[in-house]
Amino acid sequence: KYTKKTDDISWDIIHEVLWEAHASNRDKGIVILVNYFFGLLINAAYAIAMQVMHIVSTFVMNFKQSVVPQIMISFGKGDLDRMHKLVNIGTKVTYILMLMITIPVIAEGKYILELWLKTPPEYTYELVCLVLININISSFTYFMYQGVHATGSITKQQICMSVLYLLNIAGIFIGFKLGASFYYALYVSIVVSFLQCVVNLYFARKTFSYDIRNFLLSVLPRCISVAAIVLPIIYCSIHNIDSSFYRVVLTTLFSVLLLASAGYFVVLDEMERAMARDFVKKIIRRK
Repeated sequence: KYTKKTDDISWDIIHEVLWEAHASNRDKGIVILVNYFFGLLINAAYAIAMQVMHIVSTFVMNFKQSVVPQIMISFGKGDLDRMHKLVNIGTKVTYILMLMITIPVIAEGKYILELWLKTPPEYTYELVCLVLININISSFTYFMYQGVHATGSITKQQICMSVLYLLNIAGIFIGFKLGASFYYALYVSIVVSFLQCVVNLYFARKTFSYDIRNFLLSVLPRCISVAAIVLPIIYCSIHNIDSSFYRVVLTTLFSVLLLASAGYFVVLDEMERAMARDFVKKIIRRK
């Protein structure tokens, strides 16, 4: 048991080192490669896109950090049913929170970038959109990844994840070397994020009996349907309004209200809506 635990810790350390290498590749390494192959203009656009990614990721970090300990506690008590519910509701709420900032940024990105940078580098808006798509995909199985860590059976998962991180780095470099466009780096990252979701799903099923069928037939369709409902409504609402700070505010408020409503009635099931109501009541009582 001691040896197994030591091995798990060792693999976790290796994974964290490789994760930092992957993060460096995503935030700095890609920018360095882009600068080497394409020059300063595209490099500047990539750097701005990465800053936007960090802002969006930070937006949901507090919620994620509040859910993970509950997942750990549930597994420690052997309450897998509650653990599965926490993973599902954490995934759904994180996705809705991500959309609350992602949709306004995509809808009003060009104006926001001009307001922020006056004259943003060419292609910045397109790169920002690809970055946002990437982090929304990767967020889908974040809590499954943490659930696997709660079980302690992390060795094989770490091997798979670390290989994917290294493939991301190698794939981008080889693609650039063969003449791929600067968009290729994010295309590779999006594919790798999708593969990471598959890996997390597999090990969630294997280590804590997570119901993949329920995820694919209930959780995922509910989340996707919200985007399919809200995006056309937002587009039709702002299509005939000239770009301005007023439109940015209007788009943001409208997106938040629509997503909060659609999230409550479409994404959450009856049990999860009851949990949400109880959570809100506790906050009100504290005040």
